[in-house]
Amino acid sequence: MILRKFFLPWVVVLAFVGESIADGGPYAPAPPAALSQAWCEGVYGWSSGLDKFVPDGAIIPVGPYFFRVCQDDGYTPSPDDRRMRMFFNPRRVEGLRYDKSVELIVTARGGWPVWLEASLRGTKLVGTREFGGVVYETYQHYRPYWDPVWGRKLYRYVPKLNPDRKNLPPHIITCSKELDRHPTESMNCFLHVGYDQISARLLFIGGGPELTPIPIEAFPIFAQDVLLVLKTADVTGEADELKLTIPMLD
Repeated sequence: MILRKFFLPWVVVLAFVGESIADGGPYAPAPPAALSQAWCEGVYGWSSGLDKFVPDGAIIPVGPYFFRVCQDDGYTPSPDDRRMRMFFNPRRVEGLRYDKSVELIVTARGGWPVWLEASLRGTKLVGTREFGGVVYETYQHYRPYWDPVWGRKLYRYVPKLNPDRKNLPPHIITCSKELDRHPTESMNCFLHVGYDQISARLLFIGGGPELTPIPIEAFPIFAQDVLLVLKTADVTGEADELKLTIPMLD
């Protein structure tokens, strides 16, 4: 297994390339849930310099919600402005299809409706595309050519286009290159999922001669996974009781 570091402005994201723990690559199917395991048992990808809360995790506010996490935020001053990595033991999520889905970045800043509106600004609807049998509206950025995202596309899930798949959470997909160039060329994609007043995103890096291809046809399944992860970690209704046994962070 090769460990590579990709530096983002506010965090180091760890991407595992080649063989994973399950010998199925970074997108190996998740084993069955094991709810008796500790909340932070077997997790990886810790950020250096931040407190760890092993084995039972801690509670942190993100916007109006409280999530059970394994590591402190350390970056943002208030819950309403919080943007942080969130991960925990994937065996605690019933029905999870891919362990990859636990490697989230959650964002309270602006909320999902505001964030979605900003993402669509400067785009125009140019058609549709299917991922895994689910139809997405395709938007393309038309802002001035000097804009770094000029010409790029984003794909938005629309329930009315999918009468048999209306159960998916609101989400969009963005990629650094045209998807037709994958898997020949390497690229990164983000799956952005709305969770009422906040959003979460999942990073995919793959393709080219060295990296495992991104399973683009599985994007709808990953969107369902992300919703499961958020629902499992959301302890808003039990935070007062939990804080008697595990730390409550600011």
